[in-house]
Amino acid sequence: MIFSKCSVCGHAEDGVHIRCRKCGGMVLFEYTDLKWSVQRDLPSMWRYWRMLPPTEKRVTLGEGYTPIKKVGGVFVKNETTNPTRSYADRASSTIVSNLDGTSLKYVKDFALSLTYYLKSSNKPARVYVDQKEADPQELIFLHHLGAEILFQDAPSLSVLNYDNPFTVEGLKTIAFEIVERLPKIEEIYVPAKSGLLALSIIKGLREASEMGVDSASSYSVVAVRLGGNEELPHGIRTMNADPREALKSLVDLARVGIRTELLSASAYSMAANSGSGLALLTGSSRIDIRLGRGRCSPIKSDVKRALERRGSATAYEIWEDLGTYSLRGIYKIMRAMEIEGTVKGEYFMRGRRRVKRYRLL
Repeated sequence: MIFSKCSVCGHAEDGVHIRCRKCGGMVLFEYTDLKWSVQRDLPSMWRYWRMLPPTEKRVTLGEGYTPIKKVGGVFVKNETTNPTRSYADRASSTIVSNLDGTSLKYVKDFALSLTYYLKSSNKPARVYVDQKEADPQELIFLHHLGAEILFQDAPSLSVLNYDNPFTVEGLKTIAFEIVERLPKIEEIYVPAKSGLLALSIIKGLREASEMGVDSASSYSVVAVRLGGNEELPHGIRTMNADPREALKSLVDLARVGIRTELLSASAYSMAANSGSGLALLTGSSRIDIRLGRGRCSPIKSDVKRALERRGSATAYEIWEDLGTYSLRGIYKIMRAMEIEGTVKGEYFMRGRRRVKRYRLL
């Protein structure tokens, strides 16, 4: 059974509600009968579907199940491997799987991720933008993804905000993945703007602990800030990063091939200083998205013919089949073709490895 509880006034009622019907505050979903259950053959966040809001149609692009590894002696959870390079993809998958609405308030990365998922489901997106908060480059990507962009105040009742319970449910799966894989850490350092990501991970750890996963109670969450005065949810432990150390970490991560945001790099610097922490790394959605629009290039034509012959294949198998292009070039074109809707990529488990296969649409 699921019920909605307001994080502001505490009002609770059965069923699924997006905002509190008493005070309008953000609600969180609570469950009365959760049991720890992992479908281990699913290489995405949906391996935890029994601990998420029930849905009739699951919309997934392979988000989640992101790697945990050591980088420079520091444990990191690399969310840049998500479809749009952002942890927001977890929220988008949960939202599009559960809601029919397609109007949203612009928040950087979240708006682009959600629009991308809506496009994958052939649903239009209407984005209400405050021009003072907009990233111009991201607006261009939103336009190319087919979003209707409105520079006006969003109607309060009909437009989805970032701080909604489905966002929290998607993001809490980060905590589930950490407790499933048991890295030897004490703290989880989370980049924090609004604090919603940290709140979601705290909720995931609490639920895992309530379901009998003993390791969940051994981790503490630290929200890392880099300036800014936005108030975070009550009860979240907060630390401020040194901007110079954050910049150094940004460069160090780039040297090993991890392109992340400065705020994420600050979480890495704090984890490095602690000696017992894990840093959550995320990228800006606009860094790697290539829309693949324009004329059909020879490589696209060759890839299409290869998939027509094989039915489905990994990027590596296509590279082996064609034999005339670099492997890096094949990965790039598959990414572009997936975004433009020419192919669809689906993940599966091969032993303990997560592998992606493509097929023509």
